[in-house]
Amino acid sequence: MTPSERTRRRARTAVTSIMATLEKDDAAELIDRPIDAVLGEFRLGWSCPPTARAYHQVFGKLVREIVIAMARTQGRVPVDGWCRDLALELIELGYRGTDESGYAGALLDVLYAPDPLFSEGIDGVLIQLASLIKARFREAYVRSIFSRHLDPCDRSLRLAIAAELQSRYRHILSAELRQAEPFELAARIPELLTAIFETGQRFRHLTIDSLGD
Repeated sequence: MTPSERTRRRARTAVTSIMATLEKDDAAELIDRPIDAVLGEFRLGWSCPPTARAYHQVFGKLVREIVIAMARTQGRVPVDGWCRDLALELIELGYRGTDESGYAGALLDVLYAPDPLFSEGIDGVLIQLASLIKARFREAYVRSIFSRHLDPCDRSLRLAIAAELQSRYRHILSAELRQAEPFELAARIPELLTAIFETGQRFRHLTIDSLGD
């Protein structure tokens, strides 16, 4: 079903408002800064050569500290097992190691690094893990912004927003997103918004850097 002209106007207004909110880049303040602060202060907390199990606990500890910092809870502390499971999931899905990806690659990078206690290997894994957590929080942030502008039951507006995003930002979308039908993208709008926002951010940074040169 093709959206009406009124629905298309609402979609244009919604997209403009959503992107204006994202352009403020509140995510840098709300997400990147507190996570970077936790990472900067994070300490391994051991004095003997670690095992794979010990590394799993360290990954969970970092997740736990980040979740506490992001939630700013008082007394509502996430349980260790949940944090370790989340760390495993994030690393398995997103970690890119020296020789392998996923959790096996992370363990290889930390277990076979030169210094078993204070190696670049563990630091590199923790940095990647923090980046993966940022991406998860950013996705939730984009979803929250999008939800403010859309009744989840309004299928025609969702379809019109997908079409508007695809048309307005065609020049920076991947071939897969450019060629998709709007009805295929209607259920993936937060993903589409994230791709547009992050590509735009990279483009702006490259432009600023080139002007500086």
